[in-house]
Amino acid sequence: MTTAATSQADDGLTFNDWYLDSDGDTYGAGIPINDCQSPGANYVLQGGDCDDDNNRYHQPGRNGGLQRVDDDCGSTRRTTG
Repeated sequence: MTTAATSQADDGLTFNDWYLDSDGDTYGAGIPINDCQSPGANYVLQGGDCDDDNNRYHQPGRNGGLQRVDDDCGSTRRTTG
């Protein structure tokens, strides 16, 4: 039997939490599927995507520097480089 935690072993198999990545930015969202292999091509091991419909937004912010949009789903924009 497995638990919902990432990388739990069961009968010699390693289970991981797989998140659906709808926007292709390698960050997924929603409730993970705990399995020993990927459930499909659009699943990733990294969760936490706060806007999985737009590949420009996830955590942590990846663009750095000056920006006109908030790319890490926080409440503010960075204004210095």
